[in-house]
Formats: sequence, C-alpha cells, structure tokens
Amino acid sequence: MNAQCLLAPGDGVPLHSHAYPEVFYILHGVADFFRVVDGKEDWFRCETGSTIILPPNALHAFYNKTSEPCRVLGISTQLHQAFFDAVVKADQELSFSALPPSEGMARVAQIGAQHNMYFAPHDVNADSNRNR
Repeated sequence: MNAQCLLAPGDGVPLHSHAYPEVFYILHGVADFFRVVDGKEDWFRCETGSTIILPPNALHAFYNKTSEPCRVLGISTQLHQAFFDAVVKADQELSFSALPPSEGMARVAQIGAQHNMYFAPHDVNADSNRNR
C-alpha cells in the first residue's frame, strides 16, 4: 500500500500502533513524529526528503506543527490499506465531520481494532513543553 497524505497546518495522526511496519517519506514540508522507544517518549522533526521506518507494534504519531502544508508518502501492507478503505466507507455512511471529535475518533479506533491497529487514548500534544 502506498498512500499520499496532505497534512494542513495542525493536522496529524494520533498515537497508534499496528502489527506491521510502516515507512514514511516526506515529499514536501515538515512533519513532527512522536514515538515511544524503550518506554521513553521521543519527538523528532522530518523535512523534505526524510525517510522514517517504523517497526511493527511501534507506538507512533505525526503532526504538521508548522504554518505550511506537508505532503507525506506512507508505505505499508495491504492490511493497512484495508483499514483506510474501511474508514472511507464508514465516512461515506456517516460523515466523521458530523460527529463530535471524540465520537469520530472512537469510530476510527473501532475500525482500527478490526485491522490489528490500536489507537492509544494518550494525547501526545498535551504537554506543550514537547511541542515544537
């Protein structure tokens, strides 16, 4: 599965993990990635041309914390693609934007659980000291 994602300023993907590896390539702009390694939280910034490889089951998140758009290419398995396809189908049935954010995220997490994904309830952006 290859998918391009356009992250507007402030957009991102919350903390999650899945049973398969994932590779990101920053096509344009800047993305800040969060990961948990050996129990320690780590933020790191990736700019145009950067490649990030995340192993299976790695807790991770990423956000565009800049004022400019960012385009990211994600590469993973067919199971990851099946998750995205299921999210699109669910959004067509009942638009996520019509729901309170917590309900929308609960729906995404429920779909994720069916595709070996886990969305953590921890908000990685809550500690402003770690934000860029």
